[in-house]
Amino acid sequence: MNIILDPFLIYGVGIFEGWGVAGAAIATLTANVLVTLLFIMKTKNLEMISKKSVWNSRLMKEVIRLGVSITIQRVTFTIISIFIAKIIVGWGADAIAVQKVGIQIESISYMTIGGLQGAIAAFFGQNYGARRLDRIQQGYRKAFALTSIFGTFISLIFILFPQQLFSLFLTDDTSMKLGEDYMRIIGFSQLFMCMELMTVGAFNGIGKTHIPPIFSFLFTALRIPLALLLSEPFGLNGVWMSIALSSVFKGIILVIWFRKSLGSIHKSLAIS
Repeated sequence: MNIILDPFLIYGVGIFEGWGVAGAAIATLTANVLVTLLFIMKTKNLEMISKKSVWNSRLMKEVIRLGVSITIQRVTFTIISIFIAKIIVGWGADAIAVQKVGIQIESISYMTIGGLQGAIAAFFGQNYGARRLDRIQQGYRKAFALTSIFGTFISLIFILFPQQLFSLFLTDDTSMKLGEDYMRIIGFSQLFMCMELMTVGAFNGIGKTHIPPIFSFLFTALRIPLALLLSEPFGLNGVWMSIALSSVFKGIILVIWFRKSLGSIHKSLAIS
């Protein structure tokens, strides 16, 4: 719905001249409202939703405990991204446009692995509750292999064909040059970003939702001083490097930490 409405509401059709940026916002709002209504229609008769339940403060506190750290992680990520955008502004409107388009192209990675992340969280949660550590370990190995294959493939596409990808959105010479550099540099981090997102789902599944936000905040915040430091010798490419490096750090450390967590869980189950 969003894709269909965007060109009509932005550019208009026939006697309707379009609303520009406001049209894009209205298209997004309309799609969100539609999806919300569909959810309500499809879930109102489900026993899990429609069944009357008694207020349970203990369960509510548990839900908040598990969710608040994830919320903080996403909010701080957005705030840090604003600071990075302020640094990028120093290179002009073309640099901002390149970053925005680049993020949309990069969503190929995180939207795909985001789906796997949700599946991993559900699968691990079920087996963690059933104390089936063997299935968690096997599931993580297979998810890691799948993520590695996909992440490597996306990295190669970004590194080898940056011009072809970027030319789908921007065609002027300045933007194309900046875009090629962006895609190549960010391309080296795609595998690690995919590893990070998949492992976040694994942590969420075993109830350790507080661990990923710690590393996410530390290394995402590191982008700001890194961007300022690397932009001195490398210019705008230094900013892209800071983003890529933080993703590499998060991917490696989260994978190592999760494997250590599995070892600790194995010991605790053996004792009990």
